[in-house]
Amino acid sequence: MPASVIASVLLTCTEEGSAKAYRVQLEETGSGFAVNGFNGRIGSALKLQPKGVFPALAAARAAFDALVAAKVKKHYRVSQGAPGGAVIASVPTDTGLRPQLLIPIERSEAERLLDDARYLMQQKHDGERLMVRRDGGSVVGANKLGNAASLPQALVADILALPEDSFIVDGELVGDTYHVFDLLEAGGHGNERPFAARHEALIALLRDVPSPWIAVVGVSHANKREALNALYDAGAEGVVFKRADAPVEAGRKHGTQFKFKFYETATCRVSRHNAKQSVGLEMRGNAGWVEVGNVTIPPNAAKPAIGTFVEVRYLYAYAGGSLYQPTFLRVRGDVADGDCDAAQLKLKRESATA
Repeated sequence: MPASVIASVLLTCTEEGSAKAYRVQLEETGSGFAVNGFNGRIGSALKLQPKGVFPALAAARAAFDALVAAKVKKHYRVSQGAPGGAVIASVPTDTGLRPQLLIPIERSEAERLLDDARYLMQQKHDGERLMVRRDGGSVVGANKLGNAASLPQALVADILALPEDSFIVDGELVGDTYHVFDLLEAGGHGNERPFAARHEALIALLRDVPSPWIAVVGVSHANKREALNALYDAGAEGVVFKRADAPVEAGRKHGTQFKFKFYETATCRVSRHNAKQSVGLEMRGNAGWVEVGNVTIPPNAAKPAIGTFVEVRYLYAYAGGSLYQPTFLRVRGDVADGDCDAAQLKLKRESATA
């Protein structure tokens, strides 16, 4: 079947005497959903740069958005009303929402917090960070960066069925299920309330309107160690510790919320397409982007476009080298260059010599 254009954005860069144009296009083809880039000078023919073909529209849209966002960061601007296809504003829209980011900790610190009665513990799900704001009949999703994020229609319908008509919740979207772990604002209360009170209000908000698409993430207090062991045995991603008396404070500078992962993960950027189902990975080092190895993409998934952010699981990393036993988890549309910091990698410990 001929390709059908779903979205097309033309961006131009004229800073410091430049006259560059770049079109990002999302098309439906006979083999899936293709994301293509076209580059050249303003006013001239643009050269095709294929970025990947995806079996699912959601994955293609994430790659499309990531490519547009990458160009915007390089000082390109959307050229509205440009020829060659309808311009759809897929540039990230800032919602004004900002989450409190979790501080990573090691096992020794987790052990301390298990014995600290001031901290509650929750399961950490392996999903996309998602805040949801309802204001009357309007429902808006925001990702980790605070940019607008798409929401499953079934989730929107259930959010609108809740008795409170103005609130903000925070959680993780895993598939079509929204795992809600905090109520940031509701009933005239802002984010100054302590976490324990916010979580009790969250349970009360969702109690009378059960939904197959919304799950409240519970808290553990007296039995934290037992709960952590059970989650580890069940193959969970990890746990989160939150100080019960602490308010919500955006960013990662506030030492009241911590995450302890049972295995190592890293956010990387796709640097190249290799033979078969493999892509190259890169992360930011002190001197710029550095290669950290390759990862195999599952045979039922399309290769992520070059420049796309992906999440990988790994056993450890070699100092100045590659990830060991990386496993592809998912494409990330809610992160930026700064999340690819190679300094965060867990390095292989060198064996002591006699």
